[in-house]
Amino acid sequence: SYTALFEAVFMFITAGLLWYVIFWLSKHVSDRDTLEGQTKQAMATSGWGVFLVVFFAILREGFETVIFLMGSFSMLGTFSYLGFVMGMLIAVVIGYLIVMQGRRIDLRSFFRATTFLLVLFASGMIAYGSHEAEEFLVKGDHLNWVGLENKSQITRVWDVLQPKSELNEMDNTAFYSYDLNGKGKFTHLLHDKGKIGIFLKGFFGYNSNPNWIEFIIWLLSLALGLKFWRHFYFQKS
Repeated sequence: SYTALFEAVFMFITAGLLWYVIFWLSKHVSDRDTLEGQTKQAMATSGWGVFLVVFFAILREGFETVIFLMGSFSMLGTFSYLGFVMGMLIAVVIGYLIVMQGRRIDLRSFFRATTFLLVLFASGMIAYGSHEAEEFLVKGDHLNWVGLENKSQITRVWDVLQPKSELNEMDNTAFYSYDLNGKGKFTHLLHDKGKIGIFLKGFFGYNSNPNWIEFIIWLLSLALGLKFWRHFYFQKS
């Protein structure tokens, strides 16, 4: 049960770091003209200033990448080497186009799109952290802390697509995978352990049976994140 508590705390901390990255990027590095002006000013005084800024920026981004991957691993329970390699290759290609080919890109549009995805991911981490907190209360027999006696008293927004021991004639076999988790059951593609659901879970904190607190926290964090995102990128000048 304490493993679930650790994962819950880790998810909340990781989400907090992501929120910091989101809003720091939105405020400081979404304007290309400002960045170029600050770089020229720094170069006019000392080249070491630019070097140190780039060095610590890369160091910070590396740390954030590790946190990001650890958060994804905690939610999925597995590490996607294919996704990691593809992400690295895409980053190399983008870097090559910008640095070697001199392609000018609209940084504001680029960060607007990536920040939107980060808002979804951070909100999903908060939701998953809430789910793990529930696991800690249930497995650790601590439901009395929140005034409940057993798991059946936990109300859920929805509870759908649960694994089945056998399919009936109304079930489409194309949407199910058998023995996906080694439990001898049919798992729907959109279940949070299904082939599509696990992808949605890893990126956006999707859950096929969220409790109300988990859902409300996710909704509030998403609404707040989108509000700031809209304010930074669509405010009237």
